[in-house]
Amino acid sequence: MKVSYAAALSGISLLVSSLFTLLLSTTGLQVGRVLLPRKEWLLANGAIWQGTWWLWIFFVMTWMVLLTTLMWRYSPVHRVPTLLQSGLMLISAVLLLVGIVAWMALLPVALNQPEAAPTVALVDMLALGLIGAGCFMSGIVTVWLCADLLWLKKLPASWAVPGILVGICLIPSPFLFPQIYLLAIGGIIWLGWCLFISIHRKEEPRPFPELP
Repeated sequence: MKVSYAAALSGISLLVSSLFTLLLSTTGLQVGRVLLPRKEWLLANGAIWQGTWWLWIFFVMTWMVLLTTLMWRYSPVHRVPTLLQSGLMLISAVLLLVGIVAWMALLPVALNQPEAAPTVALVDMLALGLIGAGCFMSGIVTVWLCADLLWLKKLPASWAVPGILVGICLIPSPFLFPQIYLLAIGGIIWLGWCLFISIHRKEEPRPFPELP
């Protein structure tokens, strides 16, 4: 897959997931607030809750596709940093996906318990902990990969720096949750980066510019 196609897919996925969540699912994500409105909304909108998280699962996959495409196209193979980046990306995705699935599947069950408040708090803490750890590690691997490609002169600054900024925004996530303002900034930068790569697909850097 070309980098521009992977970027377009990831950008569209993030945009759809974000709009769906903001417009339809914010009540279900009110962590630490009054439980009754959240419970009533979730019981009445189970399909929306499930759909929200399936969209985010798809976005996590498109994030992996874009980074893997960049790595496959530009990173020299058979070296330790590339192998470590691949492993860290996989671990990050697993943490994110387990956290998402835990929230998607366990929260409706927790809300139906007789003593729902402590169970819901436990599910929220578990999901946020896993997602936070996944964001932390995905931020590190995104910064590392983009900075590595910039240092190797495989990507110009205009292609690599936005990815570095996104990673920097992701890294503090576990220490800020449930606040997501820095995560939102990272998402906006990611959208802009994906749009930039998609628009400039004809100017995509060559992996071996020294060859004719």
